[in-house]
Amino acid sequence: MEYQSVIEKDVIEGLSREFKNLPSKYFYDDEGSRLFQKIMHLEEYYLPRLEMEIIKNQSANIIQTINQPSVEILELGAGDGTKTVEFLDAISKTTTEFSYYPFDISQEALNINQSVVKKRLPNLKTRGVLGDYFQTLSEFRKKPTPKLVLYLGSNIGNLRFDEAISFVQHIWENLNVGDYLLIGVDLRKNPKKFWRHTMIHKA
Repeated sequence: MEYQSVIEKDVIEGLSREFKNLPSKYFYDDEGSRLFQKIMHLEEYYLPRLEMEIIKNQSANIIQTINQPSVEILELGAGDGTKTVEFLDAISKTTTEFSYYPFDISQEALNINQSVVKKRLPNLKTRGVLGDYFQTLSEFRKKPTPKLVLYLGSNIGNLRFDEAISFVQHIWENLNVGDYLLIGVDLRKNPKKFWRHTMIHKA
């Protein structure tokens, strides 16, 4: 399905509902991505800082859990890559060979992502994947190399419950035995503002 027809389908479905809505992913065009980067640096928006802390403290454990000689890292809604590059840098210090494929609907975000990653890891095999990952993820299904799919930033919280179920099912259908999925989840708000990751292994 062409990307333009996907937009049309989402608009028609969203505006046909009793409570009209549009998918939040359409906020993240080039201008939306720039605005979101500013939001991420606000003191009130605590998620990026906590996520960075988890990445720095847990990358070694994640890599040890995967325990593969080579892996393809696919990041859905990758953004500018400033957090993920810390994780990639940690992997580069192991014996694991890996490549990195950021997915995003903003070409500008992908351009920044690739610049950040290549500056830090100039020898890393990487390629940006533009488009809706519901359509683009399937191209990696047939590749035999083990995959680690990243969906960070608590982005799953932007989806309605039924959409979240469909989203996870879609990812599962595009995983092979031995692949991994790492999802960032922001829990219900409480005074401690706790945040965690969930790792899923397809066995």
